[in-house]
Amino acid sequence: MFRTGKKLSEEVKNKVIGYASEGKSTVQITKILAENDGCITTRQSIRRLLKKFKETGSIRRRSDSTIKKILPLHISFIGQCIKSNPETTATAIQ
Repeated sequence: MFRTGKKLSEEVKNKVIGYASEGKSTVQITKILAENDGCITTRQSIRRLLKKFKETGSIRRRSDSTIKKILPLHISFIGQCIKSNPETTATAIQ
């Protein structure tokens, strides 16, 4: 059984998309998930999922957007700092 606050599985997300494509409202989808799958969730989480699906066409999480890449300029700077003082820590470089 799923509870509010837990992440929805891809299986449940696919069911939500299916119910929405059938024309069901978020209230109806919430009730269906609770009755059939034992998945207790909020209407707001269903709305967010449907909004994200409309924007991206995907149900996957957006984890890639938070990863910051190190630029070559920064890599060379870090290398210079380490060459000048091998005991330099990451905190000191910042």
